[in-house]
Amino acid sequence: MNKYVAEKTIEERKQEKKQRSLNATREMIRVFFGRGLYAKICFGIVVAFILVAIFCPLLTPYSPYEQSLKDQFQTPNAKHWLGTDQLGRDLLTRLMYGARISLVTGLVSSLWGAFLGVTLGLIAGYSRGFAQHFIMRCVDAQLSIPSIIFTMILIPIFGATILGVGFVIGLSSIPGYARNIYAQVLSLREQDYVTAAHLVGQKKYKILIRHLLPNVFPIIIISFTVSVGAAIMAEAGLAYLGVGLNPPLPAWGSMVSEGYKYLTIYPHLAMYPGFCLMLLIISLSIVGDGLRDALDPKLRGKL
Repeated sequence: MNKYVAEKTIEERKQEKKQRSLNATREMIRVFFGRGLYAKICFGIVVAFILVAIFCPLLTPYSPYEQSLKDQFQTPNAKHWLGTDQLGRDLLTRLMYGARISLVTGLVSSLWGAFLGVTLGLIAGYSRGFAQHFIMRCVDAQLSIPSIIFTMILIPIFGATILGVGFVIGLSSIPGYARNIYAQVLSLREQDYVTAAHLVGQKKYKILIRHLLPNVFPIIIISFTVSVGAAIMAEAGLAYLGVGLNPPLPAWGSMVSEGYKYLTIYPHLAMYPGFCLMLLIISLSIVGDGLRDALDPKLRGKL
């Protein structure tokens, strides 16, 4: 009888835990989509850009690299919905493939920067003495270098490819992650559950992974979302300056740079990629704010 009651109690606890997790997820979704119509629109815009980036080969019959000089500088028409550029390439096609390049570069750089920045922040926040001061002084030293100069110096070393540019932009985002995680871990390391884990003899890396990392995960998600938008902007800025992804890759920044030469005659060449860039970055920023409100328990009750 006692065994049956014990098994029932264990099963009830599992069900209660599952129900609490489900309720928390529903509450986060409610808060995220409860920020107003603009939040839903921005979320839809981000999803639309992702779908276009994934399925762009199926959405257009043209190649982003196919040139046709007899079709150059065409205005929007039935064959080319957004017209063509100075080399006769379909603008809509290049914008679609540009979304893929921007999102891939943003994700690669943000994942790389998050991995290194979070790791350094956890180690510096939990450690005391030399490791803590050494890591944070290195972070401060990197912060003293403007990110645009930092990336322009390193890109020739790692190459102006999607992975190379993403790697360099990721390196420039490490201080932001490290300082945010460091500040959170400084307060968490004095909590009772961390002290108890230390007293029972758990190894440091287990404390970092099992106890500290889950508690800073919402901060990581929020920083990651913001970092993707910042990385896309950085990639576009580098391409515009001519030190990022080089033509004929359909990067939005290089498209703006090429279209700028014909701004007074054919303004749409620079306006279309610039508008796509602005729309995606603003949408990602608003989605990041929504995630912050949804993941932070202190802000959920305000909506």
